Amino acid sequence: MTRRLLAITDWEERAGKANYCAATLAGLCGVSVSTLGRHIQTAFKMASHQWLHELRMKRAVELLMDDTSVKETSILLGYRHSSHFTKDFRQHHGHPPGEHVQRVLKATAQPK
Repeated sequence: MTRRLLAITDWEERAGKANYCAATLAGLCGVSVSTLGRHIQTAFKMASHQWLHELRMKRAVELLMDDTSVKETSILLGYRHSSHFTKDFRQHHGHPPGEHVQRVLKATAQPK
């Protein structure tokens, strides 16, 4: 494993700057895609595409919970079309983005 990758601590931030793209992230880190993939597999125990997808979906939830619209969230996460984002979100979470926000709000609501 390269020392360069071992020294990185801001992985989530870098992944966002790379638009959750392994090739772009590898370039930002100054390594090849395969080297990055091996590092991610070792460090995070999953394939790079899966790890990047997980981070992207985590960021999506953060944005949606901060009242960012579905369309704006999809743009911020690098989707060309909000329908593609909605499809990915539904496949990952089992329901569409708007419903996810409502479920979280309902689950965290304090009884009066």
